[in-house]
Parts: sequence; structure tokens; C-alpha cells
Amino acid sequence: MRRANKIPLFSSYPWDGKLNSLEEIRAYLNHDKLTCLLCGKEYANLTTHIRCGHHLDPDKYKERYCITYTFALSGLLLRDMVRKRFLQMVQEGKISLTPPEELVARIMACKKRPTNAAVRNTSRNTFLKSHGLTRKWGPQDFDEYLRRIQSGRTINEVGNDKDMPNSSMFYDYLGENPRFEKAFENIWDSLAFAVQARGQKLGKRFETEIKRLRRAGHMWSDIGRMLECHAGTAQSRWIRMGQKGKLRRGELVVQKVWRS
Repeated sequence: MRRANKIPLFSSYPWDGKLNSLEEIRAYLNHDKLTCLLCGKEYANLTTHIRCGHHLDPDKYKERYCITYTFALSGLLLRDMVRKRFLQMVQEGKISLTPPEELVARIMACKKRPTNAAVRNTSRNTFLKSHGLTRKWGPQDFDEYLRRIQSGRTINEVGNDKDMPNSSMFYDYLGENPRFEKAFENIWDSLAFAVQARGQKLGKRFETEIKRLRRAGHMWSDIGRMLECHAGTAQSRWIRMGQKGKLRRGELVVQKVWRS
């Protein structure tokens, strides 16, 4: 029989700390009896004690100590008994593994609980470890990200580098740092149109050049060659410009040359 760890895990109660990772949460829950972090007593079913002894919603307890919502506040023995009873009822046909549609609808309609900080920490640390790092991404990493973009690469291309944050993190950092975003926009606008086209982020300068070349009488195949992009890319942007009212009257009529 497994015994609860009698070595005190916490100095005093109520404990005022938080469990910072999934590893710490599992270390706390993987005992036959769980220590209440509010009073220091041990219980096989901590949920009942929290409700009746402290008149507290178990979810509030989990929020306070950063315990993942989906983890049961029960000891190993009780969880094992519940699991065996559930499997027995499934085998006897008393419980279906496929929930009724109305139950699924009620669950989907429930307010979604926020992502647990311990889960985020574990996910971040796992990601950093996969990149050979032991620290969080910092400003120096995103400055290097920007330098690599300036060399003629797209956001996604740099985001695939083993030693760089991924593209989602880069976009998040852009949104949180207006100065950095402005620096990125200036660099991106100066890049060759071929790079901008690969990154699917062609801006006002591209539109200005299309207008200039098209109004000078150039064919789409020539425009594509001069702007270092596919002729169809230039033509589709021209069409969108017309739909947005950026062209003169009559300029939207084009001849399709998608394979030029």
C-alpha cells in the first residue's frame, strides 16, 4: 500500500505559494492522502474537505494554488477505485463511452476556464528545452530575429530556425512592442518584392510600383519580371486595389495572364 509522504512539503499553513509546473502538481497529488494547503491536514478526498471544512469551491482552491482544473483533488487509492468502478460500469453497459449530444452541447456552452499558469510554464520550458535554451526568449532574441529578416528572409522562414522563437511568438512580440513593430515595418518595406511575396505581405510600395508600371503601358508578364514576382501576384493585387477604389475609372479591366 502506498503511503502519503510524511515529509512536510510546505513550511506553514495556509501556504501562500503556487505550484509552478505540471511536475510540481503531480508531485503534490501523487499520494494516497493529499495535504490541504489551507490547514495542513491530510485527506483521501480533498474536494469534500475543501467544500465542507473551508466552505470553498474546489475550483477556487485550484486557482489559488495554480492546480490544473482537470486534475482531481483525490488521493491515488481513491482515484484508482473510481477508475476501476468506471471501467466495470462500462463493461456492464451502464455507462456509454459516447456521451449524449445534449451533454456535449451543455459542456460546449459552459464558460471556458483560463489556461493554467503551471501548464503554460511547463509548455514554455519544454519548448525552450527543445531549442537548447534554459531561459525565456528576450529582446536580444527578437532583435536577432529582425536582423535575419533584414537579410532577405520571411517571418516564417526565420521562425523555423532552431535557435529562434516561432512566428507566433514573433507576432505576439510585435503586438506588445510598438517601437519594435515600427522597426520591423521599416525593414520589411525595404525588402525586395520577391521576399515580400514569399512572406505574403506586400505593402503600399508594391502597389505604387504596380500603378506606375501599368500606367506606363507594361504588360503583366513584364511587370512580374521587373518586380521579381509572379505576374499573377501583381495582377491579383491590381484587382484588389480596384475593388477598394484605389484605381482610376476603367483601370480595373485586365487580361488574365496567371501563367505568364
